[in-house]
Parts: sequence; structure tokens; C-alpha cells
Amino acid sequence: MGCSSGFAGRTDLLLLYRAGGARSVLELQWGFFRSTKFTRSPSVLTESEKSRGRVYPCPPTLFVPTAIMPPYTPAPYASKFGNLWVRLKYVGEGEPPTRDFVAEELLFQSSWVNPRDIYSFISLPNRRDFELCFLQEAPLRRFMEIVASNSGQPKWKEWTVESSLQIETTTLVVKFWTGRIPDHDIELYLKRYCDVLHPPIKPVDKFGLWYGIRKFKVRLRRDEDGHFIHIPNSISLGPYNGRVIYPGQAARCFICQASDHQVKECPTIKCWKCGNLGHKAKECQNESECSLCGQIGHTFFKCPKSYANMAKNHDNDISALTQMWGPGHSIISIGEDSADGVGIFF
Repeated sequence: MGCSSGFAGRTDLLLLYRAGGARSVLELQWGFFRSTKFTRSPSVLTESEKSRGRVYPCPPTLFVPTAIMPPYTPAPYASKFGNLWVRLKYVGEGEPPTRDFVAEELLFQSSWVNPRDIYSFISLPNRRDFELCFLQEAPLRRFMEIVASNSGQPKWKEWTVESSLQIETTTLVVKFWTGRIPDHDIELYLKRYCDVLHPPIKPVDKFGLWYGIRKFKVRLRRDEDGHFIHIPNSISLGPYNGRVIYPGQAARCFICQASDHQVKECPTIKCWKCGNLGHKAKECQNESECSLCGQIGHTFFKCPKSYANMAKNHDNDISALTQMWGPGHSIISIGEDSADGVGIFF
């Protein structure tokens, strides 16, 4: 099966070796050699053509290069699971329980943990510590919340729980299908349920344009029983509807917030005027409830705390003072905490 002058039309075994940058690729190709650059027999190719093409022909002389493999890098999931762990420590007196007992009596029997959410469950050499690594953040957060709210139960009194996750702090994703809602209004709404720690991050696409997503770093609050106050997964500000998403969030209906069905199956309607279920706004006889600040007596459109109304009132105050004192004086805003909200300088 030697090479001949009809090299371009032969179905011979070719080894192509490409070396470039930080990686090397060794390709084994069987088929027609259809190069438009080299249509002659290899015996008449110049040395420069051979070096540029880096093509090594078939037998009788078979060239097998030495491939330089890239350096070993650990699998990406190793670092991921390293950040999603829980350590259970037995602090009671007497002989510590076995791994099987912890799994059957403490974890899986209570349905707090689904085995499908666990990557590993390991008993440490001291026989008092047990480590769980989770596959996702959501089940780990849910497990930690349940442990925190049930720490007073007898079977958990002899255990301490340590985790890589700070369950009080989380990242909220708020999505509106409009850009006309200001950040101020969304922060004001979220502060009814949690503490906003930082201004929102607003990611952009490859064109440098924002596409409606806001990310808030928040601290969740607890109720009187020690349970976390869950933030509604939907938000309505005037005619605009949005979604709220965060790790460990329970799946609930966007309309009635029930957990046994989704919005397509919801049998009820919600009044945007008072926020109650069972009737529409045009039939509502109740007093208005603001969907932004939660107070009774006005709707979102007339809320004095909304960004639009605050800006409008501020402009009206400036205009009134300008007419009162005349155009020869400087008027600047000095914030909401002052008595009048503006300062007059002569």
C-alpha cells in the first residue's frame, strides 16, 4: 500500500499532527486527501511545503508524532461540592451513634433530606462527626432552615450542626418584563420581608445592554417561632408584574401563594386594589391597600413613598420655594431626614 504520484486520490491512512498553543491534538483520519495545496506526490514536495502543511503521508514510512498532553486539572465538581457541606457533631454523653443510625433515624426518616440530593455521607474517624456534601445549594439551604427551626426537638438536642452556607444571607433575583420600574421601588418592596444589604447588580448582555434582571444581596428575617419569613415569588407594582427567585424558595402559586398548585390551576382571582382573593378590583368594596409599601388607604399609583411621587413632590417643593424667595437664591436638597427636605442659601 505504498504512496504513488496519485497521492491526492488515494484512500490511505493519514496521521495529522497539529501543535498549537497550550494543547496538542492527534487526529486519525481515514479517507480521501482533498488538499488543494498539495496535489502532487510527496516525493516532489519542497521542504517548505512539507513544513507549512505539516502533513505526513501514509506507509511505507508512517510518522507517529509524540503528543504533548495538557497538564492534569481536577474535575470542576470537586470544588463545587466542597462549598456545599454540613457537619453533624454528636455532643451527647455515652457511645456515639453509628452511621446507619444517623442516616435512618436522624436524617432520612424525617424526610428532611432526600438521598438523591446527597453527594456523600461520611463518618469521620472520631466517630462523633458526620459530614454530608450536597449536590445543590437549594436542598442544603432547606435542610439548614429545618434544622434551625427544629433544634429544640429531643433527638437534636445532642447534636451541633455546622455548615459552609450562611442561611440568613442569600441572593435574590428579581425579574420584571419592563425597564420602567425604578430600583428604589423594588428595594422598598423587598424591605417589607428582608434586609437589603447592597444595591442591586444589574447584569448586561454582550451588547452592554441591561435585560431586566436585578440581583440583591439580602438577609432573611425570622418570625416569632424562629422560621424564616418567605418572600412572595411574585410582585405587582401597578400594571407591571415581576418574579422573585432565591435558593430554597418553596414552589407556590403566583396568585394565591398556595403550595398545592400552580398559577394555571388556580381556581381564584385576586383584587389588585385591596389584595384580597375572590373578587376583581371593579367589584371591590374594601379600602385600598398599597402593593408597594403595604399600607392601607392608597394604591401604588398614589403611594407617597414611590420614586415617581417622591420626585414629583420634590419638584413641587422646589418650584414653590423658588416662587416664594425669587430666582436670586440657591435651593438645594438636603435629604429626607430634614424637616423641610430643602435648604435655602442667600
